[in-house]
Amino acid sequence: MAKGIISVSDCLYRDNFFKEIKKREGLFICTIATTKTAEIPGISAAGATPRLRRYTAQADVEYLFYEKTYTIKEIPKNPLGPPSPVIITKACLNLSGIPVFIIDAGCQKKAKVPAIIIRQKGLDCITSGKAFDKAEDLFDISKNLAFEFAKLNRFIILGESVPAGTTTALSLMSYYGISAHNKVSSSIKDNAHSLKSEVVKTAHLNFKKRHKGKSTPFDIVSGIGDSMQIVNGTMALFLADYVPVILAGGSQMLAVVCFMIKLSEYLGKKVRWENISVCTTRWVLEDKTADFRGLSKDVKKDLLVLASDINFSGSKFKGLQMYEEGLVKEGVGAGGIAGAGFIRRYFDQNTLLEEIERLFGKMI
Repeated sequence: MAKGIISVSDCLYRDNFFKEIKKREGLFICTIATTKTAEIPGISAAGATPRLRRYTAQADVEYLFYEKTYTIKEIPKNPLGPPSPVIITKACLNLSGIPVFIIDAGCQKKAKVPAIIIRQKGLDCITSGKAFDKAEDLFDISKNLAFEFAKLNRFIILGESVPAGTTTALSLMSYYGISAHNKVSSSIKDNAHSLKSEVVKTAHLNFKKRHKGKSTPFDIVSGIGDSMQIVNGTMALFLADYVPVILAGGSQMLAVVCFMIKLSEYLGKKVRWENISVCTTRWVLEDKTADFRGLSKDVKKDLLVLASDINFSGSKFKGLQMYEEGLVKEGVGAGGIAGAGFIRRYFDQNTLLEEIERLFGKMI
């Protein structure tokens, strides 16, 4: 086992997966989208206010490129102070030299970064029962992108920045019968389970009113999920035929796995699960208001699930120490890209903390 990596699941193909990662260089792909679900008061802390959450994803990826933001004045913050986990991702990119690609899967306002834009409009609130349209188009584009990225023969880290993404994750997983209520994690310290469940209940009710007959995976995810689930799920499904894939995140990436299972059944396509892992942060794994370990087993029993052992308790900055109090936890692929860095030995835990503190010091 690589130092800095926590094995969440007892998976037979773990050692071979690590070997395959060590054979090649990496590539980080971050899929972003904005959804009106994030503007429901109290549902997310990925941005200080509901209005600012419209721009969280854009600011996150601007920071990845420029170490500053253009869409809003500064990188997104939890209302209580700690910075977006993009600071972890940026530190990992700096130390590893891994290149980054941005896929815009539906931001109402476009980020000022080089990006592959595959959807122009933002997403509606899932309570409408129709969060977005043209899901099949997103599938076709994502499938073709997977084939192109696979030609690079690099391992692929698939991250995301979608505020309220744990709510859309809950919505998708619970629709498919997974016992996900009260188990998804959150950027909010005390989570918002009852609010999330009410939103999801309304979403499912309105979706079923719209769809009387049999629904395809595309109908379901575009009705009550988010576009990142289609993009990352499709890319992972086809990339895994050629290269190792790290789904970088917590509850949201478990929803991606859920979508992959349903999509593979719908397409009649075998999934090379031995080339796929989910990797999150220790904070998500240890979140007492959620159950990441149990949820991952419910989604897929023999899935390789990992966590990066990042620790801010010894940091000299209060804003970073607050991660240890259960604020923020994960996002922008932080857990997965840190995990890849530990496996490839691009950096160790101390070096990573030093770089994060350097970036945070410049920020404040």
